[in-house]
Amino acid sequence: MKKHVLLLIYFIFLGCNSTSYLEDFFVPDIPFPVENLELENENLYGEIRDYEFSLFKTKFKFNLSLDKELYNEVKFMSKDSGIESGDGIRQDQYDVFVYDNSDTETLGDILSIIKNRTGRLDYDLVQILVSFVQSIEYDNQADLPKYTLETLFLNKGDCDDKSILLSKLLSYAGYETCLFIYEEGQHMAVGLKIDDYESAYKDGFVYIETTGPSPIGKIPEEFAGGISILDEDPKILYVDVKDSYYSVSGYYELNEFYKEIEDLYGEDYFYNSYDGKIIKENMFELKNSMDDINDEIQTLGGCSGNLDPSTYDLCLPLVNKLNSQISDYNKLVARYNNLRNKDYIKI
Repeated sequence: MKKHVLLLIYFIFLGCNSTSYLEDFFVPDIPFPVENLELENENLYGEIRDYEFSLFKTKFKFNLSLDKELYNEVKFMSKDSGIESGDGIRQDQYDVFVYDNSDTETLGDILSIIKNRTGRLDYDLVQILVSFVQSIEYDNQADLPKYTLETLFLNKGDCDDKSILLSKLLSYAGYETCLFIYEEGQHMAVGLKIDDYESAYKDGFVYIETTGPSPIGKIPEEFAGGISILDEDPKILYVDVKDSYYSVSGYYELNEFYKEIEDLYGEDYFYNSYDGKIIKENMFELKNSMDDINDEIQTLGGCSGNLDPSTYDLCLPLVNKLNSQISDYNKLVARYNNLRNKDYIKI
């Protein structure tokens, strides 16, 4: 199992009283083990919501208590986002959502539940939180942004709802975060401070997509409707809900790990559901097996044409096994095509 050495480094900034620490992204070994984690919550009351999500082949499940009366109050609070005003986006227009404290207890519960997990793989908190928010249903019919309690209660939201939720979770966990806002593309994403400035997207922050499964740092080439944000310089809104922050190290290693996965299973691996990822891995294993059988067949002269009895006896089981695996592979392809994510990202 790969695990990078944790480096604790102190930075001193003029005019800034907070201290930044470095924490590593966790990079697992390949192939990933299958694991199911039911996370315990000892603070259950009132309205209960069930959440399930996965990070590679680890499934997470937990229950969360939500105050329905508080939810009904929050959904009628002021929502001056500024997105539709045409006057440009200002920091204070999203402060109403970022600095709303009605969600403090709920976000604290989520962090406590995840931090107290036990499992075979020591995934960092960032990757787990990102996977959790990405798993929430994407709702492209949403109009005004939602407060985080609304997003959690409904278990769905659009890009700004989910980005606000993730940025607050990361910030409450101690990570330095921001919101990337694309006025022309009408899109929002999250920024996470990393220690590798050269690998960062903007201002030392790496890009995180929240609308669905996507690797950290990957900017979608195109969204539904042909919308692209690749050439747009985003507005950066800083999320400062705590006095001290973490930046994260090990992004270079994480990105190299992503490339390794893409080489093995294809670039679309990351944009799949848990079942889709399993199918991609099974396709990879089956393809390797078929290649090995083909190599054996080639050593026997290709197993075609007129064969002597001894060669025929060697070829027949190999050809039968290959044909069976080709049939199984085609079935996997058909299943994958039915499962793959087509909703919001073209890759």
